[in-house]
Amino acid sequence: MAPVVCLLAVAAAFVGSVDCEPFVNSSFGTISGRSDSFEDVEVESFLGIPYAKPPLGDLRFAYPQVFGPVGELNASQFSSKCHQRESKSTSRPASAVESEDCLYLNVFRKAGTQADAKKAVLFVIHGGAFTEGSSSDESYNAKPMVALGDVIVVSINYRLGIFGFADMKDLAPGNLGFFDQLLALEWVHENIAAFGGCPHRVTLVGVSAGSISVAALLASPLVRGKNLFRGVFMDAGVMSRTSIMTQDYTLNRMKEIAGKVGCGTEGGKMLSCLRNVNATRLIDLSSDLETSSIFTFIPTVDGKFVPVDPTKYVQENPDKFPDVRMIIGVTKDEGTMFAAMVPEAQKVETETEFVALSEKMSKNLVYPLDFDKKEVKAAVTQTYFGKSVNHFHDISDFITDGTFACPTDHFVKEYSSVHKNVFVYRFERTMKTKGILPGMNDPELLGAFHGSPFIHMFGSCLAFSGETPLDADDKQFSMDSVKMLADFAKSDAVPQLRGVTWPNYSSGEGILVINDNTTVSNSLGCRERCQKVFPFLDAV
Repeated sequence: MAPVVCLLAVAAAFVGSVDCEPFVNSSFGTISGRSDSFEDVEVESFLGIPYAKPPLGDLRFAYPQVFGPVGELNASQFSSKCHQRESKSTSRPASAVESEDCLYLNVFRKAGTQADAKKAVLFVIHGGAFTEGSSSDESYNAKPMVALGDVIVVSINYRLGIFGFADMKDLAPGNLGFFDQLLALEWVHENIAAFGGCPHRVTLVGVSAGSISVAALLASPLVRGKNLFRGVFMDAGVMSRTSIMTQDYTLNRMKEIAGKVGCGTEGGKMLSCLRNVNATRLIDLSSDLETSSIFTFIPTVDGKFVPVDPTKYVQENPDKFPDVRMIIGVTKDEGTMFAAMVPEAQKVETETEFVALSEKMSKNLVYPLDFDKKEVKAAVTQTYFGKSVNHFHDISDFITDGTFACPTDHFVKEYSSVHKNVFVYRFERTMKTKGILPGMNDPELLGAFHGSPFIHMFGSCLAFSGETPLDADDKQFSMDSVKMLADFAKSDAVPQLRGVTWPNYSSGEGILVINDNTTVSNSLGCRERCQKVFPFLDAV
């Protein structure tokens, strides 16, 4: 807690200084944090604030429960990560402590922010394929955005993998990670004013699985009418048939795990038993199931949070989707990071090898194509093989379209038909800094890699402790991008990036093609390929 001498030294209870730890008085409790700086701007961080009771014992595989007032809370350190598989991402080393007791959030603000400041708020949901990641990861460092954009940032943890998305139908609910996110968002609505934020000026920000989560929050009937947010920024992810599994499929996987730990498969007995199995053991068994897919447990159409097939929800329920301002898009090279995880991707030389690897990747990324059909094989090879600078990028382009570009193209087409402020981008800029992702030192191989718009626009790349200092052009581009996103959150004005006004996709003005020299184009440019290769995604 802040000492008495510190309390007497400030005029308001919400001002921190370098001489004492910052603190906030709220109905939730008195919360003390810590002060750091970025570019000589002091930033106050309130870390590890509980928003839900620890999901332990009978609360494992159960809806999150509100965490009551804390009285006094030392919020100077990040909480544990949520339990997760060993990282398969080249950008996310496995290091921090993990625990089921992980439902915490963090609040960041510029020093000197008053309780009545009513600043815009960015609510950040991390990515990681619903199986890994944490708000404490380097990619979600909020200090640059707070220092340069002068907004409040909230980042959250939510349950992952088997603990967050093991839908057991009538036995135990699915999509618990989504329910965690909603509870955290409601916490912000009730408490952010004490930190100087405005509960009516919240913008959701998500990358990859975090962006899919934003789409789920947009569509969920459980969010409707609560006015929890006014805008969204979505990078590389929408709700689509590639981002969901059936309840039966997930339940069968749980039964397989239950059998391996001696829990049997009989209803309530199975659930009760699974709640007592060591958490690490369950994570290990989940990973063992990943024989054909990198995803073991991901969202389901549960009839509650996700009510219906997400590809048809906007079209069939146009009046039920909140009309919020939206920035959404993908990169030119979403697939490079995923292709780089597969050693044989850089060794492809023949069409036969390309087809075999394409089939493998389509299964791994949950858009299985029937390569036994000649017309399917022909469509894939004619569309992608030999069409890029090398066969590694042929594979990458196949992944980019099937996993990201085609679902996003379909989503923006549907959403923009019923709502009026949709700003779409295609990110083509290649970072010049080497080693921006651990173990990957070739910027040309990565290209405009998965998640690169987010780390530019949120500004976290400005604080990366990479192998080499951030290139000056990369730094300036990110600083300009941070201003764009902060301005989007602060006002209703049409966003601008480096002096270029963003075209409104809903008005038929096209999209922004983001590079060092940003331009305007008619569309994402993938629809013809999507219709030919991935018609089952409804990307038409």
